[in-house]
Amino acid sequence: MALSFSFKGKKALVTGAGRGIGHELCLKLHEDGAQVYALSKSAERLKVLEEKCPGLRTICVDLGDWDATRTAISAIKETMDYLINNAAIAVGNNFMSTTPDNFDALMNVNVKGIINVSQLVAQKMIDGNQGGSIVNVSSLASRFGLAETLSYTLTKACVDMLTKSMAVELGPKNIRVNSVNPGIVITDMTRYFYEEGRGVPVKEKYLSRTPLGRVCETDEVVNTILFLLSDLAPTIHGEQVFIDGGFSNC
Repeated sequence: MALSFSFKGKKALVTGAGRGIGHELCLKLHEDGAQVYALSKSAERLKVLEEKCPGLRTICVDLGDWDATRTAISAIKETMDYLINNAAIAVGNNFMSTTPDNFDALMNVNVKGIINVSQLVAQKMIDGNQGGSIVNVSSLASRFGLAETLSYTLTKACVDMLTKSMAVELGPKNIRVNSVNPGIVITDMTRYFYEEGRGVPVKEKYLSRTPLGRVCETDEVVNTILFLLSDLAPTIHGEQVFIDGGFSNC
């Protein structure tokens, strides 16, 4: 069987499509001929994507709202070939300042949001007996504790185990599930934190123990996701792919 990196004619749902990795991923998939379904809670950002990608379909919903998300995803009649669970929120909080509200806010989007969307998308894949590929966007923070990011690191550790559990259950249905775990990636959302204020020492410390000596570029994460989705990775399943310049090996 010939293996291909082409997404022409395929259908892909991308959450967190409004900016950063999700935005760039939508552009790449659209450029390569995929029918892209872009999900974001920001109607304004989705409009920007629509202007860049004629034919792109948008879903405006807050993944923190389980019922509203379920309604929005259920309204999609088509069966996806690919799902990229990219959406996440980050709030700085240390152990002593963690409250039920700030913890639940992150869990609702970063973990429960993946479960909710994936249940619906995977069920259609199963019903259509066509299989598919799912990539969850996790983080280096799933493995390494960071100051003042307790809830965020916990959610990403959950994403890694969720990926493994999904892989065990969905693999027999020919649905591959993997995660990507980037280190520091400078996007519109993270630029303020890592290039100004107290985030600067965090970035410097990260780079000091990173063998490649640099942060990861957005397109490097996007390209890794595309590879995992594609036919070029037919037996890569249940894996966490760290994109961190070697940080996690040191």
